[in-house]
Amino acid sequence: MPELAGIAGMSSAGFVRRFAQLTGATPLNYLTEWRMHVASKALKTTQDAIKTIGLSLGYSSESAFSTAFKRVYGCSPIEHRRLNRGKREKRVLISVMPASRSKQTLPLKAFIFLKAAGVIREGHALSVCGPFK
Repeated sequence: MPELAGIAGMSSAGFVRRFAQLTGATPLNYLTEWRMHVASKALKTTQDAIKTIGLSLGYSSESAFSTAFKRVYGCSPIEHRRLNRGKREKRVLISVMPASRSKQTLPLKAFIFLKAAGVIREGHALSVCGPFK
């Protein structure tokens, strides 16, 4: 958290407070939801083992991943895969190129948050890619 707060030019407590105001979630909850979004996409579009998906998202075991997934989606990863096989969500990506940094591609939701928090300002080169199916 201190690293993100530093990037935003805020104290850790101020960053957490502002993040929660803008997103309706704490940074940790937002991160969990984002990980589960990535997991959902992998379950829908790949044949990767559930354990492999969980480990790739930073969970120490299949059990820890499955518990977190069920808490967010209300069903196990296996059930989610079976119910949603082949379905994809529409998304928009926005490329941001600050003057001093390399190009970064962000999901729309992340861009909206960073723009509202003042991290992305005038002078950033933007381009929109999508929507993707």
